[in-house]
Formats: sequence, structure tokens, C-alpha cells
Amino acid sequence: MNCQIFKSLRKADTYIYLPANKEFESIPEVLRQAFGTAEKVMDLNIDEDTRLAIADVTQVLKEIAEQGFYLQMPPGADPGGHDPWA
Repeated sequence: MNCQIFKSLRKADTYIYLPANKEFESIPEVLRQAFGTAEKVMDLNIDEDTRLAIADVTQVLKEIAEQGFYLQMPPGADPGGHDPWA
């Protein structure tokens, strides 16, 4: 899957992976607002054999297929527990 990766200029070590044919504006507005200004860092062709520095490639591909994007939080962040955007 051809993807584009954006980093948040507001939240350190926070990235959004999108399919190459999607615009950043396609993600939910509440997430865009929390993410802040986005800077495109790269285009990357991702498949099951791709090695990513932090994210699990299987999870990345699954979430992109299911919700249209993958949100990579900083290591140690618990998106299911506390509010990572506070």
C-alpha cells in the first residue's frame, strides 16, 4: 500500500499514516485539531514485509484498511487510558 506519513508539529513523536490517494483533511476533524499542523515527512510503500521503527506493520495496514488512517503515538503513550492530547 502506498502511504504518506505526516508528523504533528504540536505533539512530538506523533504521526499519521494515510493512503497515498487520501488528503490529510479526510481524517476526523477532532483528530486534525488535536494533531495540529501536519508536516508531510515521506511517502512509503508499506506491505507485510516492511520494517517500521516503532509501529507494527500489521496493525498499521489493518487500521488503514478499517478506518482510513493509522495514528502512531509516542512510545509509552496509552491511547486507551489517559488523554494523550491533554
